[in-house]
Amino acid sequence: MPRADREQQMMTVAEAVFAERGYAASSMDEIAERV
Repeated sequence: MPRADREQQMMTVAEAVFAERGYAASSMDEIAERV
């Protein structure tokens, strides 16, 4: 997968995690698992 596509995928997942848990309760590990 091209880097730009992977970055967009990570941002989309991060936005969903932030919306669910709030910024302070989110973790990079959870975002990485979902990606």
